[in-house]
Amino acid sequence: MKAHEVMTKAIKKHTKTVAEKLGVSQNLVHKWKSGDTPTPIDRVIKLYKETGDIDIIKYICIHANGFFCENSRDYNQNVKINKIYSRLNDTMKVLIEANEDNHISLNELFIIMGTFNELKCELDGLINDLMEHYTLEHNMKD
Repeated sequence: MKAHEVMTKAIKKHTKTVAEKLGVSQNLVHKWKSGDTPTPIDRVIKLYKETGDIDIIKYICIHANGFFCENSRDYNQNVKINKIYSRLNDTMKVLIEANEDNHISLNELFIIMGTFNELKCELDGLINDLMEHYTLEHNMKD
């Protein structure tokens, strides 16, 4: 999907409201939707590519109530499974230690959230690899 298609889907029939909220003309919003002019999405992508700073993408993900998971560079499934097991074990230790006094501090909460998000990313990568492996294996049988 192209950026202008994403913009068209997101804006739908709210061109006037979006233009007012962003402080731009309705004409510019129409140009974004038609693909005649680079969209704000295009500009964010260009900013990321020019700087290489992944925090730009992470920031957007946080504001969309999510988080960014980078694709795994480790293709060995056994290594991934062992890393996930180790990470899960570490996360559980932090949770148990934090809960021993029936109070989880803000610092402990951030540590738990961070390790949990990393664990979700690792699990996501493993599942994607397994699905890709299954698809390749399945296609080879056909």
